[in-house]
Amino acid sequence: MLHPLRECAGKPCVIEKTGGRKENGTFPDAISPHQPFTELAAVSHEVLPGVMAEVRFEGKVFEMEDHRNWTDGNYKTYCTPLERPFPVEVPRGQEVKQAVTISLYGALPAQLPGPRADAALAPRAGAKPVRLPAIGCGFAGPLSAAEAARLRVLRPAHVRVDLRLDEPGWDKALAEAGAIAPVEAAVFGGGEAERRALAAVAAKVRVARWLVFEASGAKLPGAPRVVGTNKYFTEFNRGRPDAAALDGSCYSLNPQVHAFDNQSLIENLEPQGETVRTARTFFGAKPVHVTPVTLKPRFNPQAKGKPEPAVPGRLPSRVDARQMSLFGAVWTLGSIKYLSEAGAASVTYFQTHGWEGVMESAAGPAMPELFPAAPGAVFPLYHVLADVAAFAGGAVMPFDSPDPLQGCALALELGARRRLLLANLSSSARVVLVDAAWLGARARAAMLDELNAAEAMQQPEKFRAQPGALAEASGGRYRLAMLPYSVAKLDHA
Repeated sequence: MLHPLRECAGKPCVIEKTGGRKENGTFPDAISPHQPFTELAAVSHEVLPGVMAEVRFEGKVFEMEDHRNWTDGNYKTYCTPLERPFPVEVPRGQEVKQAVTISLYGALPAQLPGPRADAALAPRAGAKPVRLPAIGCGFAGPLSAAEAARLRVLRPAHVRVDLRLDEPGWDKALAEAGAIAPVEAAVFGGGEAERRALAAVAAKVRVARWLVFEASGAKLPGAPRVVGTNKYFTEFNRGRPDAAALDGSCYSLNPQVHAFDNQSLIENLEPQGETVRTARTFFGAKPVHVTPVTLKPRFNPQAKGKPEPAVPGRLPSRVDARQMSLFGAVWTLGSIKYLSEAGAASVTYFQTHGWEGVMESAAGPAMPELFPAAPGAVFPLYHVLADVAAFAGGAVMPFDSPDPLQGCALALELGARRRLLLANLSSSARVVLVDAAWLGARARAAMLDELNAAEAMQQPEKFRAQPGALAEASGGRYRLAMLPYSVAKLDHA
């Protein structure tokens, strides 16, 4: 049973235990590291003024976890409790019966609430601009001259490189990454001798920060030392490092720990900001670095033994064909929006190139029948990152959406310049209304959608050189017809 985030977070509820005892509770506001409610028989809460919903569980003992630990946009009530044997053994032929019953009590209002048809995207009431995070990407190996030129358009604030000091080649990778941009160096393993060698090589490159995932993290020269996890926010939340011993904190995000369909990935966007907000409750003003953000898990942190072998005829488990799609572009825009508005200091997205990157390599994908990217093409999300990169060092004005699962807005400002990036997060064409007060009544408008995606991918320089059409607000609003999973760019004119 999934209890929705916006309707429940911080709200009171009544918990009925398996023995029949009732007690008052509250859905967690900050992300709870552990199960907020256990031994559940029922949970009740107000869903409309004067209307209560009771969810009753039968057949097994249930408990609730805060799904935002994995950036899912809900609280999940499930069985069997994790403190019982895991995994649970179910013998062949055993009959399992469970029931979840939802009951409503009270009088429904004459008109149910919901987004008005004329509701518009608009600046959040009372909000102030927040700093745009430093945005970088992961290092996927040496770049060709053409790839390097295209990457420079993204102005990466850093390039993340994973340094496994017990394996050969880490020194070469560090030097190659350092030739691109300042390095976000993730350090794994190694003894005192390897750390001394690392310090010697690092002296020749620019290091943005050290990511140290071991409690005994060795002394590293110069750059800030960041401690956290190479796994998910849940491991970070449950094993909070000592704030006094670090210069910042870090954890990774991906939207596919539990579900894989487009709608679930869209529901995952807003909770990304919740992870930053929660981290700030126990780390205060120290920087929060989200690194890396990927579409799929890079590995299974719960797996025991060797990784599962590749399956013939399938993409590697870490690769998602939506990386090269318009869906990937709108998802990336939403991710930047929520992590920025929550106050992340830096975010590392994807990789420099390849099928986990921002563009395809010149050689093309290894499995073109499953990942049909043209050799050397950029992915649509490249243009989102480029549009944001033009405002590096600037700020983000928080914007609210009347229906955040259908569309969102990222508002960028740098000096007198203002840019609004809009995403249609749905699989249907929509008319999007935008309050013009923040941007002004005249703007240059450009679209990235199914009509021009091919040009944008294969001729990105030509696509980006187009100035856009002049648009004027009417009645204080812009009215934009947006195709499925499309991005609109509005620049103050």
